[in-house]
Amino acid sequence: MALKDLDAEIVRIRDHRSRTYYTEALRAYRSGAYRAAISSAWVALVFDILLKYRELSAAGDAEATTFIGGWDKAIAANDVAKLLEHERSLLEHAKTKMGLMNLQEHRLLQRLYEDRHLCAHPAFAVEDKLFEPTDELVRTHIVSIVDIVLSQRPVQGRKIFEAFSTDVQSPGFPSDEGKAIQFVEDKYLSGMRSEVLKNFGIILAKSLIKNVPAEWDNHRIRIVDALNALRLRRSESWQEILTAVAKLINDDDPELRPRALAMLADFPELLPRVEEAPLAALQEVASSDAQLVDYPEAFAAVELEPFKEALLTRFADLSRTEAAEVLNVVAAKMFWPNALERFGNSGSYRNAEANFDRFIRPFTEGMTEEMLDQVLEATRENGQIWDAGGVPDRLFELLKAKQPICPSAGSVDEFFLSLSSRLRTRFDDVWEHLRSLGWEEPEQLPDED
Repeated sequence: MALKDLDAEIVRIRDHRSRTYYTEALRAYRSGAYRAAISSAWVALVFDILLKYRELSAAGDAEATTFIGGWDKAIAANDVAKLLEHERSLLEHAKTKMGLMNLQEHRLLQRLYEDRHLCAHPAFAVEDKLFEPTDELVRTHIVSIVDIVLSQRPVQGRKIFEAFSTDVQSPGFPSDEGKAIQFVEDKYLSGMRSEVLKNFGIILAKSLIKNVPAEWDNHRIRIVDALNALRLRRSESWQEILTAVAKLINDDDPELRPRALAMLADFPELLPRVEEAPLAALQEVASSDAQLVDYPEAFAAVELEPFKEALLTRFADLSRTEAAEVLNVVAAKMFWPNALERFGNSGSYRNAEANFDRFIRPFTEGMTEEMLDQVLEATRENGQIWDAGGVPDRLFELLKAKQPICPSAGSVDEFFLSLSSRLRTRFDDVWEHLRSLGWEEPEQLPDED
């Protein structure tokens, strides 16, 4: 790194007081006083860590408060031995207790600590030979203190989880998955060390599996999005998180099995890590456990081969009300044939309208041309559906929501021709919409009314 790059590092340092100490190290380096530069770099590092501790303590971090309290007490008592003890333990405490650095970063800064001893205490040198640090070593130390500590925000430990808890319960949390992932990346992941990233992921996973804290339970999708941010943006930490989450599932708490099923559905890469006995227990839950209906998110595991057949059978056996509750949460395409059948078997006008809302509308987002064809087919084959007053409007709204995807021309033609002239007029909004998408009205058969 060139000298001008070291100058540019100053603007990255958050606190103006830390910049002063950094500047002293930089001046010593420029003048060739390498031992003085290393000693000054260490002072800048310690000073900045203590500033961060004080900031975290002021925000209510108990661990930072305890450490700063001990430090200030030693200063007040002029207890040099105690201060030296605190200085020796500072890097380890910052890594282990506060998450301000990862293991590799700790090693780099520990080397600075050791070199500082050689520079400040000549007696530490071997055979009365003065320690002569190289230009490259000094520059590495100066850059490291900025990259690892001086440029970083002191948002670690408990405070980051408190901030996330507030965000995840706020109406301002992005509802779009991509925007939510970017939000979590920008506000949280970008400022986290690896240890904190791992803890963050484990806490999020625990909230999904153990419902702790309970106030996050109504924001499950947001928690999943936050975990996906870790999965997509921090792949190395994600592997450690998967190991910890797999252990939670393998501990196999019977009351938490439906939640574990939902977790596997959201993150199927966990499945190979589930041990044989817990997997068998989860399959039994999918097959027969009554509490499964109380946690409809578990039905998303229908996409996983070990649970597919059991959950398809369970869904088919649900009452209309129970099935609608599941689809309101999990509109898995594997449930579509059964949902379509329930709609097609509507036995009255009002039942047809209700069944459209229960069993067709939930699939809107992922609905394909083929599925739209099937909706038209089910509608034209049941007079309780095509003659229900609320069906035309519902069908129109569905088609508008899916444009430019639309049913095939052949399917629309069959539906159009199956209706009498009187009934066709009730679907005028549907025909007009389809015309705007390129459909051409077929030649009509003689009206039999």
